Amino acid sequence: MDFPNLFSPVKIGALELRNRLIMSLYPTKYPTDGQVNDRYIEFWRARAGGGVAMIVLDGGCLDYPAAYKGGPELRMDTDEQAAGLKQLLAAVQSEGARAFMHLNYPAGLACEAGTPGAREKKGRWVLPLVGGATADQLAQVVKAYGAGAARAREIGYDGVEVQASWGDLVAQFLSPLSNKRTDEYGGSLENRSRLLIEIIGQIKRAAGGDFPLQIKFVTDELVSGGFGLDEAKQMAGALEAAGADSILVNVGNKKTKKQTVPPHSLPPGVSVSYAAALKSAVKIPVIAMGKINSPVLAEEILSSGRADMVAMTRALIADPDLPNKAAAGRPEDIRGCIYCLDDCADKGVSGLGRACVNNPLAGLEYEIKIEPAGQVRQVWVIGGGPAGMQAALTAAGRGHRVKLFEATSVLGGQFLLAPLAPFKAEVAEVLRWLEVQIAKSSVEVELNHHIDADEILMAKPDVVIIAVGSEPKRPPLPGVDAPNVYSVKDYLARGVKPGRDIVVIGGGDAGCELAERAADEGSRVTILEVAAEILMNTKSVPRADMLSRLGAKNVAILTAAAAAAIQPGEVLAIDKDGRQIRLPADTVVYSVGNSPVRGLYHDLQGKISEVFLVGDAEEPGNVGHALRTALRVAASLD
Repeated sequence: MDFPNLFSPVKIGALELRNRLIMSLYPTKYPTDGQVNDRYIEFWRARAGGGVAMIVLDGGCLDYPAAYKGGPELRMDTDEQAAGLKQLLAAVQSEGARAFMHLNYPAGLACEAGTPGAREKKGRWVLPLVGGATADQLAQVVKAYGAGAARAREIGYDGVEVQASWGDLVAQFLSPLSNKRTDEYGGSLENRSRLLIEIIGQIKRAAGGDFPLQIKFVTDELVSGGFGLDEAKQMAGALEAAGADSILVNVGNKKTKKQTVPPHSLPPGVSVSYAAALKSAVKIPVIAMGKINSPVLAEEILSSGRADMVAMTRALIADPDLPNKAAAGRPEDIRGCIYCLDDCADKGVSGLGRACVNNPLAGLEYEIKIEPAGQVRQVWVIGGGPAGMQAALTAAGRGHRVKLFEATSVLGGQFLLAPLAPFKAEVAEVLRWLEVQIAKSSVEVELNHHIDADEILMAKPDVVIIAVGSEPKRPPLPGVDAPNVYSVKDYLARGVKPGRDIVVIGGGDAGCELAERAADEGSRVTILEVAAEILMNTKSVPRADMLSRLGAKNVAILTAAAAAAIQPGEVLAIDKDGRQIRLPADTVVYSVGNSPVRGLYHDLQGKISEVFLVGDAEEPGNVGHALRTALRVAASLD
């Protein structure tokens, strides 16, 4: 497949890029104590080596210590910190990618308690700049942007990007909803845009007129009375005239994050129309972003003239080699993002931080190296779900002789059911990629083969990796054995048609997805959850999206209440005050967790020297956990 537009060079200012695909800002939250570390460097080295033209990297604090947020925020004010950033840039630029520093000043100035207009936020007092800062204070902010850009150029960055979206400082000044000032920085569009125009001018003066400057620009807040497309189109020419060299078109604010970081329920390329609307207003490159999920879509956007460049983020977390694979005519080998916002968002994975559900190596590039095995081993993998497939692929890729056994007629395991939930067709990409790679590999696959300990002991493989998954936990309730009661797994696998009233016991992801599916099929649905809230482990954007959809579909949600019994035509529940609640129920589905299946593992203990558990057989979790456990085991085999 050919991508002539995507892989043609382009310029941002005087800077030439090798193609038209950039990776927009992704705060990994890996840095520690204001400095880069090996994990951070190797994550970005992998993306640069994958063929992307330019990467927007986290910015350093623009005003230390007043504007320092702590935690993973980078600093650049000392020589030691600058040395670390130079090491990062060497890793990125040596792979042929260009690196921009993202510049963003926090929306509040640190101050002392008692300062008029100040608010306490996360243990410190801040003065909201959009409403409380004086003209002199804003002048200092503008100077900080200029000094930050000059410092970025001195360190070796190829350009800078100014954040004027996401509901952050500059976007707050642009918005008539948040900017209620009555001085020269508020009121008219000209006044509300003054801070950004001044920042652009200061950057050009401080860092040089030839230093590339990109604006990440909110073109529509997607809220009534907010900054919208008409004003954005009016303002675009002013950005260009002030010195901006490119515009990355973004939408939304902190209250409309669904479109800024689109989940399953929004289509690919959801915000491209905003880039197309802005493109006619300027001559500088306009960059589209927003769930651009494939090189095919990227090429179509460019060939249709809707943008000059495209930006991806999650797609390049899922597969940093996406550009190289597309350029080589191997799009089927791209490991696509499934847009779950599970492991890559908010705080990521407990104990690991931000990672990726479909790329088990993401964030672990510094730790796990996939290298040829020291000695070739006979490796048997038992179970053909995602964990077993990943283990088999990794082991075979290192040179081991691998057999993969699956008891059913198809690979995929329980994950075959995952795309059946509403709006989750995209998750089928997990198995699509694994199946393509298995077919291309040396892995010997045996389907319809239920294997036991005796057969394994007779064959004496060197290594056994057990990936047989988990089974749903059954709640210890009277009536749970009734014929109208199912686990989520059985409900989906059997294609159950629910009755008029359905009660779902358990308000986690699987339970809520099942509830929405049943509502779509016309049932009256109640979710019964013992905790105070449902979806407590779901990340913020998909959680808000799911709650909105459940509300729109009239799904009843009963929290802080426990199922006590399943009776003919109803579920008896007890609330936190001990009161009985009777819920009509023709069909009952439970989703209260899973238990690992480890019988075969125990049968082999002490009889096979190397036996490993991976995936849900090791510990039930999401598919990201399954793939990472499989990768770690297979990568460690000597």
